[in-house]
This record gives sequence, structure tokens and C-alpha cells, in this order.
Amino acid sequence: MIVGARARAARSAARAPGPPGYRWWRDHRTFLIILAAGCALRLIAMLGIQPIIAPPGDSYTYLSDALAFRPSGYAMFLRLLEPAHSLTVVALVQHVMGVLAGVLVYLMLCRSGLPRWAAALAAAPCLLDAYQLELEHLLLADVLFTLLLLTAVTILVLSDDLGPWTMVLAGLLLSAAALTRSAGLPLLALAGVYLLLRRIPRRSLLVLATVCALPLAAFAIWFHAWYGDFSLTQRSGLLLWSRTMSFADCSKFRPVGMERLLCTAAPPEDRPPPTSFLLGRDSPLSGLPGRRFSAANDGIAHDFAVRAILAQPGDYLDTVLHGTGRAFTWDRRSYPSRAVVATYSFGYREPPRLYQSKRSPEYALLAGYSQGRPEPWRVVQPYAGFLRVYQVAFYLPGALLAVLLLLGVPALFNRRTWVLPATALALIVIPVATEDFDYRYTLSAIPFACMAAAHGARAMLRRCS
Repeated sequence: MIVGARARAARSAARAPGPPGYRWWRDHRTFLIILAAGCALRLIAMLGIQPIIAPPGDSYTYLSDALAFRPSGYAMFLRLLEPAHSLTVVALVQHVMGVLAGVLVYLMLCRSGLPRWAAALAAAPCLLDAYQLELEHLLLADVLFTLLLLTAVTILVLSDDLGPWTMVLAGLLLSAAALTRSAGLPLLALAGVYLLLRRIPRRSLLVLATVCALPLAAFAIWFHAWYGDFSLTQRSGLLLWSRTMSFADCSKFRPVGMERLLCTAAPPEDRPPPTSFLLGRDSPLSGLPGRRFSAANDGIAHDFAVRAILAQPGDYLDTVLHGTGRAFTWDRRSYPSRAVVATYSFGYREPPRLYQSKRSPEYALLAGYSQGRPEPWRVVQPYAGFLRVYQVAFYLPGALLAVLLLLGVPALFNRRTWVLPATALALIVIPVATEDFDYRYTLSAIPFACMAAAHGARAMLRRCS
């Protein structure tokens, strides 16, 4: 299939009049126009909000881990860029990664034999979606995670010869994605199933498993050196516990020991979102000894969560389905809170206090990353105002994401492409099942949903013709 597409492209180029540059522009002009628009939007973002949007919470945890060289996937990325001593450089690199994701979608679909105009339309959401653009301007791990996973899946889908060296490259990318965001861990199993169905040689499958396992094992050893626990994170159990607090009823199972402190008497319909249980001052976690986010408390919360899920599987499934449904609504609602949703919009008018106060720990982290010269937060008009207006209309609503997934259903029946819709759906469901729904998590699914829709639409057209 790929060889045939290359041959057709070569014959077309040989017949086309004009210089090679003109032929290249004519063949790819739709995508090049979209690409130019995407690059222009990212330049406006760099000019409109400087140097980067660093919301309270995870952004400063990543900075702290990068400066102390503690184990964290995205913190390792920040550490690599630290010699530049500039968050502007971090924002620029993340915008470049966003552009590369759109280019990968286009190239993959062209190499798969799809018409160039269809491939360009499939890449458009990656390059023009306002929330994707804003995500690239956040000091968060999602853009890096998406590019690593997208590159790995592209290699696996396009490669006819899934030999050991291909497996080495794909395995390194998959393990890096898993270390960047925990949602990547279940996708390692999905990649394994995909390759089994592709019937690759056992040696290649063993190479992939080894290459994926070694970085994870090394990271766990590094994690143990810092925290005394062979793990990849100290929050997975706590996050899962906060998820179960949407339905957990301690009268239906028997929490043991300090797990009893994690119960709540409030009825499920009156409980706040899981984030409030994780971070709120009145959280049951306050009753546990020591630091809230410690290895011991993570283990207690994990055991509680497992008991709750096993005792109430129907309630857990209903909670996951309800949370997943939030991804497919037309309008973006204020969930889990207005403050969180506001973080994903170009709505900042003034610098946060933590940027202004030199006594704040956040300011100290910014100063440490920039070697004592933190870049001042600036909102520059008219660029920032344009971004706000643009974001009102130019994004992919959840209802259209659902349409893309439905169009991608025929791709599920192709041994080579079924991983695309499966990955898109997994990226939406996994965060809901393990912590909570968050709009920014759905953005990682968009490239895979677009590629699945393109393949699915082509399959339906072939059957109808």
C-alpha cells in the first residue's frame, strides 16, 4: 500500500510541468497554507503572552523537580532546556512540537495513500485548534507526551518491516511517553496487542518489551533513591482514591486500618469533584499521618480504592461512563471548576501574584530556572486580545470529536489501523478511570481521532463504490 502510494507520487511528479519547487507547492498547497496559518498563530501566542503560562500546581512541581533533578519525565525535559535559562525557550520548543504533531499526521496519511487534501484537513485541528495552541503555551507535560506517543504509533503503523531496530525506536518513544504521563503506561499493553495482531516475529516483540521495560526499571530505581519506593509516582493511588470518592460507600465494603479515615458520610450526589478530595483543606486525607503526598499515604489510598471498585463495580463503571461523556458535549462546561477551565483559555489580564512577590516559593523557582533573572509576565495587546477572540470559535467541540471517533469505526476492522481509534478512545477514558475528566486530556486524543476518521472514511467510500 505504501509502496504503491510512493510510485503514484513519483509518476505524478515526472509528468508535472514546471520546476520541482512549484510542483511541490502545487501538490501540498492545502497543507502548506494550513501549516503557515498554524505557525502564524503560534507566533502571535509568543508575542501575546510572555514568557509562558504557568498555572499554580503541577507547573511548579515540574520546575522544582527539574532544578533538584528529581525523577519526573517532563522535569527531565525542562532540565535539558535549563541551560537556556528561559521559559520563552520552553514555550518555543513546545510550539515547535505542536507543529511537528500536525506535520506527522499529514505525512502519515499521505504515506498511507490518502488524498493530500484529506490528509491536510485531518491535520488542521492539530495546527489550528485554539485550545491546542494554548496547551502548547502551558508549562505542562501534555504536548511532549502527545508528540512522543504520536511518533511511536506513526512508526508502528507505517512500517512494513517491524524488525528489531524499528522496535528499539518505537520502544524508547513509548517508554518516554509513559514516563511523561502515567496515561502512557496502559498504552504499552495496547501496543503489545497491536503487534501481536500484526504477527511480528517473536524476536522483535521481545526487543520491544525489553526496550520498554529497561527505561521504566531505571526510572523506578532512580525514584527509589529519592523517595525510598520502587515506583514511578507517589500519586497514582491517591488519584485513584479521589476518583472512587465520586461513588464509594464504606457501608458496602470493609476498609481496614487507616483506610477508615478516608471514608466520607456525604451522599455521592452532594460530593465535590475528585480534585477537591485530593487538594481540599477539608479532605479526608488530612487525617492521615505525615505528608499528604507520601508513599505510605499513596499505598493506603490505593488499597481503599481497590476495595471500593471491587465492591461497587457498577457504580465505578457508571462514574467512568458519565465522566467520559463530558468529552463529547458541544459546549465546554466549568468542570472540575471555573479556575481550572480558565487556565485553558487565553483570558489572563494580569500577572498572578506568585509572579509578583519575590517572597513566594513560585517566584524562587522561576528565578532558579532563569539563574536569578525571571522573565516578567506580560500580556501584550493586540495579540492577546486576538487570541481570546480566536479561541471563542476556532476549536474542535466535543460533539465533533465524537463524530471523528464514529467515522473511525471502520478503521477498527483493519489490522494495521485499528490502533488509531483505540488509542484515541483510550486517551479519553484512561484519565477519567484513574483520576477525573479534564478537558486538556482530550486534546491528546485529537490527532489519533483525526487519523482514524480519515482511514475510516476512506474504507466506507471504498465499500460504497
